[in-house]
Amino acid sequence: MDNLSLRFVYDRRNEIAKGKSAAPLHIEVRQNKTINRIFINTYIKLKPSEYSDKNGFTCKNHPNATAITAKAHRIFREVEEFVLSDNCRTLED
Repeated sequence: MDNLSLRFVYDRRNEIAKGKSAAPLHIEVRQNKTINRIFINTYIKLKPSEYSDKNGFTCKNHPNATAITAKAHRIFREVEEFVLSDNCRTLED
């Protein structure tokens, strides 16, 4: 579907401010020119010092930073591939 946009969202529920040490990384799929959106969980939890929004998302200051970044970008590409395919007709797909 052409009118969808994707981006990484870190700590969307402000869990760090609530006292937790790590927060989840999600992928937001938004229908352009509307408020309709869905969040896809990547099952990656990061501390604030490990998150960087450079190039969409980059993990830093973590022993497995390259693997975490690669996993997040792989999930993002899979979602993007589905969104651009003919199988995705609406946001709910």
